[in-house]
Amino acid sequence: MTSPEQNAAAAVPIDDQNVQRPPRQRRPTIFSVFDPRRKHLITAIIIGLNTLVFLAMVFSGANIFEPKTETLFKWGAVFRPAVLGGEWWRLITCCFIHVGLFHLMVNMYALLYIGIMLEPLLGRVKFLVAYLLTGLLASVSSIVFNSYTVGAGASGAIFGVYGLFLALLTTKLIHPQVRKPLLKSMVWFVVLNLAIGLSGFVDNAAHAGGLVSGFLFGYAYLPALTHPWKRGLSLRTVLLSIAGALALTVVALRVLPNDTLVYEQKLQAFESRDSLARSAYDQMLNAGPAQRESWKNKATAYWQQCLNLVTQMDLLHIPEALAKRNFKLKAYCMLRLQQTVQTYLSLNGDPGPPGLPYKNQLQKIGSQLDSLEKSLGDDE
Repeated sequence: MTSPEQNAAAAVPIDDQNVQRPPRQRRPTIFSVFDPRRKHLITAIIIGLNTLVFLAMVFSGANIFEPKTETLFKWGAVFRPAVLGGEWWRLITCCFIHVGLFHLMVNMYALLYIGIMLEPLLGRVKFLVAYLLTGLLASVSSIVFNSYTVGAGASGAIFGVYGLFLALLTTKLIHPQVRKPLLKSMVWFVVLNLAIGLSGFVDNAAHAGGLVSGFLFGYAYLPALTHPWKRGLSLRTVLLSIAGALALTVVALRVLPNDTLVYEQKLQAFESRDSLARSAYDQMLNAGPAQRESWKNKATAYWQQCLNLVTQMDLLHIPEALAKRNFKLKAYCMLRLQQTVQTYLSLNGDPGPPGLPYKNQLQKIGSQLDSLEKSLGDDE
C-alpha cells in the first residue's frame, strides 16, 4: 500500500534539466600523458625537454636527421677528454641530446611507454631521481669503455628506468597476473635493443651501465615502495641513492686514465710549434744570406720539438685511430725537416747529389706533404 503523498510524488514528472548527471569522462589518448593532473608529469616534462633541445639544435643549424659530431659536442655530448678536463656536466646534458629525428622519436616512445607505468608506481620524485641517476651512471659507463667517442642520447637513462622496472617485476610488489606479461615484454625490449647495439653504431656501454644501475636502484627502492606510509624511509632511500651514484661517479673520474686528455694537450702544443716552424720556414725563403741560416735553425728546432711531442704521444694508451694519426704526424715531421734542410742548401746554390738534384727531391717532398696534410684533415 502507498500513501496519497507517495502517489502524488510519483506522479510528478521528472525535469531532465534539473537532474545532475555525472561528468562525462574523456577517453585517455597518447597525449593524456601531458595532462599535469595525471600521474606522469615528470615523464611529460622529460619528453618536452628532449624535444625542445632537439628543436633548438635544428633551428641553430643542425641537420635534422644526422647532426655533425661537432654540433653534438657543442650542445653538451659526453666525451671522455672533455669530462676529465673538467666539463663533468656533460654526463647529464648528453642525456637530453639526440642524433637526429629518428633517434629522438624512438627514445621518446620508449620513455613514454615505461613512464606511464612506472612513474605512478614510484611517485614523481623517485622517478625523476632514478631517471637522472641512471642517466648519469650510463654516461660514466660510456666514458669508461669509450676513450675517444662522442656520445649522446636519452637511451642510457631509459635503459635505467627499464632496468628498475625489471627489478620490481622480479618481486611480489606487482600482481602476478600483470607481472608475467610485463616481465616478458621488458626482457624482450632489453634483449632486442642490446642486440641492435652490437651493430657498432650504438653505445652499448651506456645501455648496459644504465640497465645495471637501474636494476640496483629497483631493489634499493623496494623497501620504500612496500612501506609507502614510512616517509622517512622514502626520503632516506632517495638521499642514499643520490649519494651512492655521485660517489661512484667521483671515484670513476678519479681513477679513469686520462691519456686521451694528455694526447689532446700535446696535440695542441704540436699545432703551436708547427705554426711557428711554418712561419720560420717562410722567413727563411725570403731572407738574405746573412739571416737565412738563423731562420733555418729556428724552423728545424720547432719541427724537432714537434717530432719529440709525437714520440711522447706514442707512449700513451690511446685509441687505434689516434695511433694511426700519430704515425702520419711523425712522417709529416720527418718530411718537414728534410724539406727545410734541402731548401736551405738549394737557396745557397747547392744543386744536390749527382742524379738526384734537390729540385726534384723537393717536388716529391711537396707532393707527399700535400697528400699527408689532406689525409690528416680528413681524420679530424
